Amino acid sequence: MSSDQGNTSYNLSKLIDYVGDNPDTIREMIGIFIQSARELCTQMIEACANGDVGLVSKTAHKLKPSLDIFGIESLAQPIRQIEAAKDNSIECQTLYPEIMRLHQQMAVVMQQLNRDYPWAENPDLSTMA
Repeated sequence: MSSDQGNTSYNLSKLIDYVGDNPDTIREMIGIFIQSARELCTQMIEACANGDVGLVSKTAHKLKPSLDIFGIESLAQPIRQIEAAKDNSIECQTLYPEIMRLHQQMAVVMQQLNRDYPWAENPDLSTMA
């Protein structure tokens, strides 16, 4: 199984090193990532809209390791900046555009993962192939 499906924003090398190269396991991990990343991005947006920079930072901290293991290098620095917002006294009004850029870039990554690993988000559909 290739860890790079051509023009992608991710690299599964670390994931494969961690869980092995079993396609079913990789699809399962991708599905978990897509679901949790979607939820965490939504939580960050909502927390920021409510002015809760502490929750924004905490949520970014939860997302950061997944971005690393999925090799999403383009988001390594932005997620760390969002995570450090509370410590750096950055208010949500200033942070919101960065969170929305992260959300948009995550949507692209999720589309690429769904394209390259069909049924990852809903493994029950794999029996329909």
